[in-house]
Amino acid sequence: MQVTVNHNFFGTITYTESFWTGKKEIYFGQFPLVKQSKNTYLMPGGDPNAVVTVKGNFLTGVSLVLGSETIRLTPAPKWYEWVLALLPLIFICVWGNSVPLCMIFPIVGGALGGAIGGLAFVFGLLFMKKTERIAYKLLIGLGIFVAAVLLCNALAIAIIGSMI
Repeated sequence: MQVTVNHNFFGTITYTESFWTGKKEIYFGQFPLVKQSKNTYLMPGGDPNAVVTVKGNFLTGVSLVLGSETIRLTPAPKWYEWVLALLPLIFICVWGNSVPLCMIFPIVGGALGGAIGGLAFVFGLLFMKKTERIAYKLLIGLGIFVAAVLLCNALAIAIIGSMI
């Protein structure tokens, strides 16, 4: 994931974060910042007082803190994005651990259902952050919800079928 922001004083700021490893790179113009620790970087030029601190990540919103100034690079998720992303996890955990509900519509719960719900949460939030329109965010959230529930249902049917 790469974000480019134009700042009045610092010019073009480019922030890159790897989804899989979490590795971050920051460029002010074409000059890379030197990594000092996990979330602390030094400005080009070697001034030890020019420290840039990275707050957050792509899923929760990224901002850079330079002294008393905060530069927002990516927005934090809205409340409805959190709700839509958490919906599959909550539904699978509640429905999958209720015997009367699973007699109506079987889905796996427990660790397997929780893992599928957790992956649906992360991917739902990731895909919703990549689009701007609210209608698309709703469709993405509901689509991932349906896909996660159907996957849990297919696994439950396969497990039940192997027992017979």
